Amino acid sequence: TMKKPILLFLITLLLPGLAAQYLEVLSVDKQEFPVAGGYFYPQFGHDGSYLLLTSANYSGLKKWDLNTRLMEVLTAEPGAGYAARLSEDGGELVFTKIELVNKLRHNSLHRISLATGEKQKLTEPGREAITPAFAGKRVLYVKAGKLQRGAVKQAEIKSMVTIENRKMVVYSSAGRKIIDPLGGDASYIWPSISPDGTKLLFTAAGRGTYVSTLSGKNAVALGKLNAPVWLSNTWVVGMDDKDDGGRVVESVLWLVSADGHKKQQLTTASDFVAMYPAVSPGGNQIAFNTDKGEVYILNIKLR
Repeated sequence: TMKKPILLFLITLLLPGLAAQYLEVLSVDKQEFPVAGGYFYPQFGHDGSYLLLTSANYSGLKKWDLNTRLMEVLTAEPGAGYAARLSEDGGELVFTKIELVNKLRHNSLHRISLATGEKQKLTEPGREAITPAFAGKRVLYVKAGKLQRGAVKQAEIKSMVTIENRKMVVYSSAGRKIIDPLGGDASYIWPSISPDGTKLLFTAAGRGTYVSTLSGKNAVALGKLNAPVWLSNTWVVGMDDKDDGGRVVESVLWLVSADGHKKQQLTTASDFVAMYPAVSPGGNQIAFNTDKGEVYILNIKLR
């Protein structure tokens, strides 16, 4: 069993750049759920005290309290886990329900009060995709290329990014803008805006992950980094996953600086197939699920 440390020591000597430590993993906690089964795509609550979890096909939403270790079923609706959004104070949750009407997929938007459990349907089922967001406690959503903001004033809108016809669209107090940093036939996924609202993180299918300005200028390549999320304004976490054509057989998490210059591997392939990272509001924890639907939390510290 001494071979592994010696090998790591030799690699560190030979390739010091590879072993640079920008982040320290303090501990790794496996979440022991009361009911075994698949839990996927974790999302931290607004204060970091709980995780939102869903199934492999995004059906249903559960709330896992990290302090009490209690699991609460919020909804069992199909599709609920795909684009669930929390209000800034964590009191409200919106999700999209997917249903078949005359054998065609329809989407409708629903709201849940996390305090009372009260549910409310916000839109009737329709064929168009819906992307929800919050302005404070008020829901707004994008449907058919239009921002439905209800009573929310234009000036109150925080920048939000959606995917429409494979391109990114940023909605803000300034209006609607199509963002296409790579041009041509680029097809975008996993877009998000940095915590300070100045940068865009996105993946272009078949090309890798990039960071650009909010208007799509000065795109910097970060390499292969799927399902990327912001750890801070200057650091990004994502996965390098490999599949056999049907299922993921290996996946490790990487930390990459937003300028693309620094990298650090956070998990090892031999320990678990680590996928779909999520970052806590305080930036001191990274949650992820495995291929088996287990959930782990890395307690971390940036150096």
